[in-house]
Amino acid sequence: TLPAAEAPTGLPRATPPPVSQGGRRVLLVEDNQDAMETLRDLLELHGHEVAVAADGSEGVSQAHSYLPDVVLCDLGLPELDGFAVARALRSDPATQG
Repeated sequence: TLPAAEAPTGLPRATPPPVSQGGRRVLLVEDNQDAMETLRDLLELHGHEVAVAADGSEGVSQAHSYLPDVVLCDLGLPELDGFAVARALRSDPATQG
């Protein structure tokens, strides 16, 4: 057994991070629901507008309608993996930037 530690006293309260004024349009492509929700919440907390897709095909489709500034894409997606998503987005003039 280990002795119980005493609770620390006098610690400052945690404050939320400052919200960015220059938020970006972010497309998050992630098949793990927990990871997607956590990352989406973190990005929104920092002032970004976030759209999500659960697989690579949906991510490519979302990119064409949402036109994000940034795409964060899981590489290990089933069927259309992250590398194929990147190739598809880079080969299309609407999303290559």
